[in-house]
Amino acid sequence: MGLRSATVACQRLTGAVCYMYSSHMYNILNYLDDFTGVSHPDTALGAYNFIGNVLCDWHLEESVQKAEPPSTSMTIPGIHFDTIPKTMSVTAERLRELSVLLSERAHLTVASKSQLQSMVGKLIFVSKCVLSFYLVSWTF
Repeated sequence: MGLRSATVACQRLTGAVCYMYSSHMYNILNYLDDFTGVSHPDTALGAYNFIGNVLCDWHLEESVQKAEPPSTSMTIPGIHFDTIPKTMSVTAERLRELSVLLSERAHLTVASKSQLQSMVGKLIFVSKCVLSFYLVSWTF
């Protein structure tokens, strides 16, 4: 049995880490208990080392499996970002999940509210990686 207030405590703690990190002029984003940062290549390694020091100073354990040194490409919960070609794409795993879900539900003529919400949520997630024609047409 877990604590009902655990997620609130986690968000407060990660929010405090983000505040401390950003007060040193570094860009950071936290997603639940994960952090990701965006920096110029000249300052990226310093920013990466700084967040490691902040976590160590606060006696917070960093996940060695998740910690990745600065790179021009990275995957953050299901979306792959690459700063060289300036692209974002849905990972193959997420696309497989969506394909399975849609093929399972393709034959249904009736669906529950939760089934529809699940499908729509996954489709909205994937759509975040697709640049709309309307936006593209205004960039000329």
